[in-house]
Amino acid sequence: MVYVFENEVSTSSLEMDATFMTEPYYGAIFLKNLHAEEYIIQEETDYGPLIIVQGDIEAKNLFVSGGDCYFRGNANVAQTLIAGVYNHGELTINGQIEADLILSFDHSFTYSAAHIKRGIVVGLQPSFEHPEFQVYHFRDVLEKKYYLPGEEVLNTEQVLKAMRKGQTLLKNTTLLTPLERQILKARQSNAAKANLGGMGLKDIPQALFELADLTALDLSCNYLESLPAEFLQFKQLSKINLFDCEFEAFPEVLLQMPSLQEINLGKNALSRLPDGLANLSNLKKIGLYRCNLSEFPEQLYHLDKLEEIDLSYQEEQPALTISQPLPTLKTLNLNANFGANIQVALLNLQDLSMRNCSLKEFPESILGSKKLKKLDLSLNRNMLDFPVAIENLQQLREFRFTMNDHKPANFEQLNKLPKLHKLWVQLPFGPPHWFLDILQIEHWTELYVEGKLDNPAIWREILKRKKLTKLAKVSQFGEEVLNIEQGRKELKAYPDAK
Repeated sequence: MVYVFENEVSTSSLEMDATFMTEPYYGAIFLKNLHAEEYIIQEETDYGPLIIVQGDIEAKNLFVSGGDCYFRGNANVAQTLIAGVYNHGELTINGQIEADLILSFDHSFTYSAAHIKRGIVVGLQPSFEHPEFQVYHFRDVLEKKYYLPGEEVLNTEQVLKAMRKGQTLLKNTTLLTPLERQILKARQSNAAKANLGGMGLKDIPQALFELADLTALDLSCNYLESLPAEFLQFKQLSKINLFDCEFEAFPEVLLQMPSLQEINLGKNALSRLPDGLANLSNLKKIGLYRCNLSEFPEQLYHLDKLEEIDLSYQEEQPALTISQPLPTLKTLNLNANFGANIQVALLNLQDLSMRNCSLKEFPESILGSKKLKKLDLSLNRNMLDFPVAIENLQQLREFRFTMNDHKPANFEQLNKLPKLHKLWVQLPFGPPHWFLDILQIEHWTELYVEGKLDNPAIWREILKRKKLTKLAKVSQFGEEVLNIEQGRKELKAYPDAK
């Protein structure tokens, strides 16, 4: 049951939980306007009352938390509107929104950016349709006591205390937008770096071009489709991050900036690279993760200083065939490209990732990369055997591979790699019958286990390894480093435990 108010309601203040969550009632419907002289607060984070206001809602301060609230009309708030701070409720405001401060965090808040007529907005996502509407962080606008240090989390107790007293949460200082704050920070930085990532930008702000001495620029996670010619004034720019923007082609202006050493264009819909890429004679690193390339870009062969390439997760699943030398290349990421193929030895390569590339056999060309220190061939479940010549990789320090029921031929050749200190084993179906054979490999000291390994007897045998210095479980949630010393103490205390 719910309370129903047919006429306009006006009160000095309203505590929604205490008023409307009394058995057998669990909410209220206001068929006309709801007005409070001071505050309206719905504090309960877990399943608060249902509140429906068919007219306008008006108060000095308004706080909504875990209830389901629907306001059909306008929300007119003199000071602070907290539009949800917990994910157990929903708030919908169909009408216009006005407040000194509009804040929502970790909550289902349905609104229209076009309907926000007044207010400093905190916690919401930047609006593509209305990029001029600034979205702030807690630290930009709130007094320190109203949020937890180092976190974007409200100190709800202090916030509610202030709202009930009619106090503002805003700093008593000149307010800078996040963009203005980052520009100011860059202007004051001795390192000449600017981070404008995630600002909802569709165009480059003119204030950026006042920073002619920039050496590093982050424009990632914006709505940029092109870069203006004014970029040419950044004569010292060496690093630019354009990850996850809206580029469909390589920005032409960058081809005229030979100072560039690092470019990240990952997660953009690039289908090819321009022929003029060779103009970037100082380019050392290029990121092309999750683009739309259909083949290995030949333009990369002509970059004489190129040290690092990321071509992982191409959307078109191309046949990425490397058929020419890349003499300066040190790091290559080809992960999740099912047609990846290296036909030549990459003589200076130190780090190679070919995870989940549907490899059926160990790539023979890798054996010529004698400077290789890190090799990831995991999630290639059909790759059965290791070549005898794997012993050529005398500098190898880390090896990642998948363990199937089939024990690879020449597995013992790993004993001939004196610097192999880290093994990362991926278990698609749990530990195979030969899993403990890794204990016969002499030199490794660190073991990472990715996948399900619940057999206590196996963990016991691993812990007995005298050289073991690090042991970790790996999952989609990250790494869990196990306490080796504690495990060994338990072995001594309970030697027969299973």
